[in-house]
Amino acid sequence: MTESRSSSGSVCEPADLELAPEQLTDDPFAEYHNQPYRWVILAVYCALDLIMIFCVMCTTGLSARFIMDGMTPQDFSLIQTIGSMAGFILCFFAGALTDRIGAKNVMIVAIILGIIGAYMSVVWVDMQSNIMLLAAGNFLIGGCFGGLNCTVAKILNMWFSPKQFNFGMGLYVALATIGSAVALSSGTFFPDTGTLMWVCVGAMVVGAVLIVFLLKNAPKGMPSLQTDNYLKTLGRALKYRSVWVASLLYFCLYGAYVAINIFAIMLFMSKGLSELDAATLSTIVVLGSALGSIVLPAIISRTGKSRLWLIVLAFLAAAIMFVGWNIPYGIWTNALMFLELFVIGGCLSQTKALPAQLPDLPKELVGTAGGFQATLQNLGSFVLPTYVLSAIAGPDFLLLGNLIAVGFLVYAVITLFVPKDAGLR
Repeated sequence: MTESRSSSGSVCEPADLELAPEQLTDDPFAEYHNQPYRWVILAVYCALDLIMIFCVMCTTGLSARFIMDGMTPQDFSLIQTIGSMAGFILCFFAGALTDRIGAKNVMIVAIILGIIGAYMSVVWVDMQSNIMLLAAGNFLIGGCFGGLNCTVAKILNMWFSPKQFNFGMGLYVALATIGSAVALSSGTFFPDTGTLMWVCVGAMVVGAVLIVFLLKNAPKGMPSLQTDNYLKTLGRALKYRSVWVASLLYFCLYGAYVAINIFAIMLFMSKGLSELDAATLSTIVVLGSALGSIVLPAIISRTGKSRLWLIVLAFLAAAIMFVGWNIPYGIWTNALMFLELFVIGGCLSQTKALPAQLPDLPKELVGTAGGFQATLQNLGSFVLPTYVLSAIAGPDFLLLGNLIAVGFLVYAVITLFVPKDAGLR
């Protein structure tokens, strides 16, 4: 029987994250999952998440400026989401490579792409070049962020127990939403676009330092779960119906969520708010998802009914979005939109955690499954906002809000196909 580490160790842990003796018995890697360094790993991934989502989304805060200069909403959406196409191209194999060569090596390559992409954005500003240079930079930054999303399920699964996994993933998602909220205000904080791009370069360099000096693939002495042939590994993972369900869920959820982030300022301006008020309100509302991604997983982990919670939250997201966007603008609109993002935060963390919680999926395939889920996540965030939602709605932001609600409804229907024992692994 595995002996648990004393709670009087060097790291003070939240009481609700302690493992009961019977849970330690059920976890064959309990002695590795209880090492204090796991909190350093979580801190590194959360910091990388904050950095990369800010670099991906920072030009979103300039949406009103770009569109007033003559850029169409669809063109702006293309620039914002082209990074997702990079993620789609790279993530298909990056997840399997994570299982083969480890998350650290994958992230070293990813951060190099991110630094190059951020510098290309600086060149675009300095040279006043064609807008496609900015798009190319965003493409590489998106590939960097895709690498992070490919590896997070694997790395947290290696370092954290099943009970603590939801907490770790919830915090990871929270930092992403905080980064999005800060990015939405970037136009206010950085009136000089060149300064903003240099901040992105500096942030990427900091991320590289964290990866090289602090990131570790697994606890010392933990049995290796790496595989030899990534194509064979990918083929094995895709034979599981549950992997497709988890991936399609994130395709719909993240695509609709990105649409909110991209057009949040313009959506609120369509209600009659000034650009400054719309940016401030968008930031506050988006922070609701950060709160939801921490609070809701903590509640769900206590009940042990992940699937039921996921279904309820999914249908709530669709209903609240529809009601909140169609009532006359007022304080209730703001309250409902904050509640909407709070619920979405819970959905994001629970859905992102699914590859590591699928009862039928072998542990050595979690990284591959997470990579495939990230592939469809990037595809959804590229295709849905640009070629579906904004293409159909055009300049009609009322219709755009309702189409986003439909996206959440499709997501809710797919949650009904999640395996009954998901989250109980």
